[in-house]
Amino acid sequence: MRNDKLQPLTVAVCVFAAAALLLGQFTVNLAGIFADGGLYSDGVFGISAPSVFAGAITLAAVFAVLFAAARLRAGAALYVAAAAFALVLRIAFVFIWKIEPQSDFLLTYNLSELLAKTPLQSWGAALAETGTIYAGKWSAHMPFVIYQAVLMRIFGASALPVQLANAVLSAVTCLFAADTAKKISGEKAGFITLFIMAVNPLTLFFIPVLTNQHAATCFFMAALWAFYAKPIKNTYLNAALCGALTAVSHLLRPEMYVVIIAAAVIAVFEMLRDKRVLKALSKFALFAAVFFAVLFICDGLLSANKITDQSILSGNLKYKTAVGLNYETTGTWSAEDEKLIFDEEKCEAAIAERLEDPIKIISLAVKKTAYQFGSFVYTWSMKDDFVSNEIYRRLSSAVMAAAGLCAAAALIFGKNREKLFPPAVILSGYIAAFAVIEVQPRYNYLLTPIIIILAADFIRKTAE
Repeated sequence: MRNDKLQPLTVAVCVFAAAALLLGQFTVNLAGIFADGGLYSDGVFGISAPSVFAGAITLAAVFAVLFAAARLRAGAALYVAAAAFALVLRIAFVFIWKIEPQSDFLLTYNLSELLAKTPLQSWGAALAETGTIYAGKWSAHMPFVIYQAVLMRIFGASALPVQLANAVLSAVTCLFAADTAKKISGEKAGFITLFIMAVNPLTLFFIPVLTNQHAATCFFMAALWAFYAKPIKNTYLNAALCGALTAVSHLLRPEMYVVIIAAAVIAVFEMLRDKRVLKALSKFALFAAVFFAVLFICDGLLSANKITDQSILSGNLKYKTAVGLNYETTGTWSAEDEKLIFDEEKCEAAIAERLEDPIKIISLAVKKTAYQFGSFVYTWSMKDDFVSNEIYRRLSSAVMAAAGLCAAAALIFGKNREKLFPPAVILSGYIAAFAVIEVQPRYNYLLTPIIIILAADFIRKTAE
């Protein structure tokens, strides 16, 4: 009876998330699969009989492999082999797929290299001398700069130690995602998740890129895993562990505020379901308290040592919102909008102006959702060659199309909605956030494990 009362809430969240995934797959991601090779190299959309045939073959092959893998008897040996394969593939791509740091990745790499060669007590002075924006306006990214610097100091001041560390963390992410899926949907779903995560071209080609997303995603998935697996038997200590892991993810890449809001929604769900209001409130309060305590302590240490001159908790949300509401750029970055970050008044004025037309806002939100949840090719990973424009582009789009469609099916038609509710709430939270703030294809990287976990629930049912 209590579950029947919650049905409208779970259905609404699941359908909302599914709708966004379907919108992305049947618009932008179709281009990634079926368009001609000049889609990314020339920025021109074109379609032909050969490109449609190549896309159809790729998509059919992906579905065939996924459902064939789902029919395997996934014992311990196969599970270990898949985990080892995930690690080997990632390390191989570090050496095979050479991507030179550029733009923000180059700036943070150079800062990390500087700190790796500088005595700890002189970090503040060295950063002040560079006049870096990462000590001020983008101070939220300084913990990641330090993460890279520590690796370089220990293993050598080059990109390789960071790339290898990211490869290992990415492989560990596969394990966290797989065991989370196992807790939600059973052993078969766990293996399916591990298999898709292990071979996902989106991740493999992205591994050499020196982004903060690899490490941040690992700790985010560790937190979600801890929520389901409960490695600490004490409920409240386990909530504290989830808070600490979520905080580490946020320090590495500041995008976990949405998870805090999602956790509040999950707490309300638990209150309504279990009728134990005090317990649900206490767990959420402890989770949030630990999360913010870790952030405040880290912020205080960085400030006291003059490594940052602006709080790492500031996330420049006004600027992100101003960019995200720009109808002309479909909510993506532009050189013109970048100037807004240095002028608070102009930033606020831009937001007010861009909120004047409600019809435009709705139209923009739909376009951004299609773009953000249908773009599974990251130009940061690409070169101007056949492998990038034909193999990586089609395979990555096809794998994530299969995952996205299966995830939507699980959310709409599945009977496991109560267990799928937490990841569905998190996914819905980011869908809502990206409808407002700046978008970019790689920003969906954090959510790919969740999409795959949801997809595995549907695939394992179909394969049974």
